[in-house]
Amino acid sequence: MRDYQINKKRRIRPEKVVGILAQHGTKSNYREAELILDLAYKFAKLSLEQVNNGGSMKPSPKKMTPRNLYK
Repeated sequence: MRDYQINKKRRIRPEKVVGILAQHGTKSNYREAELILDLAYKFAKLSLEQVNNGGSMKPSPKKMTPRNLYK
């Protein structure tokens, strides 16, 4: 997970994540909050890429097998 380049311009900090989770009855520490944020930002980036590329709305290209493969 740490091979992902972290953008320092994040609006949500791990301290806030710990506070939000504590309000809902989940205990976590600073390190776990960092991992949660890393995962959330990675999912956000992937979803934006999917939306920009058309997502699953585009029909997939028809894959044809060469005829000489099954002789």
